[in-house]
Amino acid sequence: MTLSLGFLLIQCGDEKDTLILDENFNENKLGWPEEFTEAHKVFIENGYYNINSIDTARYRSSVYSLKNQYLLDLPEEYVISTSIDLKKRSNKERDITNFGILLNSSSLEYEFTVYWHGLTMATEYGINTDVRKTIFEKHNKEIDSPTKIEIRIKGRDFKFFANNKLQGSGRFRSKTKHWENLRLYTTTGSSVAIDYLRISDIRTIHNTK
Repeated sequence: MTLSLGFLLIQCGDEKDTLILDENFNENKLGWPEEFTEAHKVFIENGYYNINSIDTARYRSSVYSLKNQYLLDLPEEYVISTSIDLKKRSNKERDITNFGILLNSSSLEYEFTVYWHGLTMATEYGINTDVRKTIFEKHNKEIDSPTKIEIRIKGRDFKFFANNKLQGSGRFRSKTKHWENLRLYTTTGSSVAIDYLRISDIRTIHNTK
């Protein structure tokens, strides 16, 4: 696991990729929860962060690192990416198993969701107003697992990709240079293994030829 403080530069094609966070879950220097409770089992093992959601009284289990300085003073344009492998679906009669990323500001929560049957969506939840709004949704025939998730952000605009395919785009209601936390989650009764979590600063290099 590498938390980039001096920034790691990788040049690819016409873009310069600066890794702000490169979390490979080989160690736990950022303080990811590792616990076994009635609600869930969360732990790092063999380079994966595992979330086993158990508590049937709750909709999902979500986790975030205690150290989150990588979410402060973010650039104008950056990408959040992860790879999530669905290991076990819910055994409920109405299987709504889904997983993804939550981005929280002080008053708004943005949820980027992948359902096991192919539906993807982005929603906005007002923490103070208790109002949830669907920004977009897309019905795919299927979603392969592991699922690579990318959220490409430029200012207040974002695009959501699953396995390199655009699922939809939207706009954050407020422009923020940092998030209070970034959560990884899966729904009750399901289990996922997360391979990595990365945040990349992308800057275009103009071709002068």
